[in-house]
Amino acid sequence: MTQNKDMPRVFVAALCESVLEEKDKVLSAIRFIDRIEAVLPSDAPEEVIVPIKLAALVMMKAGPARGKRLLSLGVTDPHGNVLPITAEFPLVFTEEQQGANTVIRIVLGVKTPGIYFFNVTLDGELIAQMPLDLVLTRETEKPEQTNQT
Repeated sequence: MTQNKDMPRVFVAALCESVLEEKDKVLSAIRFIDRIEAVLPSDAPEEVIVPIKLAALVMMKAGPARGKRLLSLGVTDPHGNVLPITAEFPLVFTEEQQGANTVIRIVLGVKTPGIYFFNVTLDGELIAQMPLDLVLTRETEKPEQTNQT
């Protein structure tokens, strides 16, 4: 197999609620997401970890790319720290119209509001970023109600 340094063409890089694969192998992304609002109970600790569940969909066509490639997904938090979470997927491109569809199911525990970047790299080169704005709010305590008659 011929190996070259040409890059495939990315035509989808998105965060969504879920990805379905139909019987005919066609993918459907359900509810694209770029912002999540989480409401915490008023008595939740300050450093509470909020579980975030979503999916990333990355779709490419080989174009001029040939040979083995390594697709990776990493996460950068709102402070610019790279989180110790990386998913890696080996790909092989053999012909121009060949596609590579990668569905990544993500469960991430976060405690800092702000914009997280899901960074898609191919052989270490950034090819797409998917931002996710995480908004955390606290429920306000409801005043006690008294029955007056």
